[in-house]
Amino acid sequence: MIKALTITFVALLACVLVLGALIVAVRAVRLVTSRRQAALAAAPRRALLAFVAEGGEEGADELVAIPEPAWRAAEHTAVALLGKIRGEAQRALIAVFEQRGIAQSALVDLRARGAVRRARAAEALGNLGRRDAVPGLCALLDDPDAEVRVVAVRALGRIGAAAAAGPLLAALAGGREL
Repeated sequence: MIKALTITFVALLACVLVLGALIVAVRAVRLVTSRRQAALAAAPRRALLAFVAEGGEEGADELVAIPEPAWRAAEHTAVALLGKIRGEAQRALIAVFEQRGIAQSALVDLRARGAVRRARAAEALGNLGRRDAVPGLCALLDDPDAEVRVVAVRALGRIGAAAAAGPLLAALAGGREL
């Protein structure tokens, strides 16, 4: 009896130690990945801010030439920045997004399996003012994920297409929380 208890205790202790080591390893990998992404995104962020500060007059070619991994690391910042600027700088940044093919990939991502990808795609399309995305964004009004529905509503509001009014009202009348 005592032998069985000792074996059980040692087995549980081994499990706890293995799980503890696994938790430490996963956190270390996440920390390294996070730092690598931040370092990768630093230069594109500076280029984006300089581009916007100059009103989009210079630096578009530099933004288009940013390597894909570095752009992906800074893309969320670029999309958020796009929603905060107006005028020539916004039009110039939209042109950069179009040249990089962001709008086309966002149109495809509206049907992605992951809710985060769908929401990011909707945000990007709304900030880009893409009227051709209205049907896809209207389809997201029935998305199972509430956050995706909220982002779709915001995107439709930014685009301001009259064709979105009916689906928006229907979504409100449907009783599902936006």
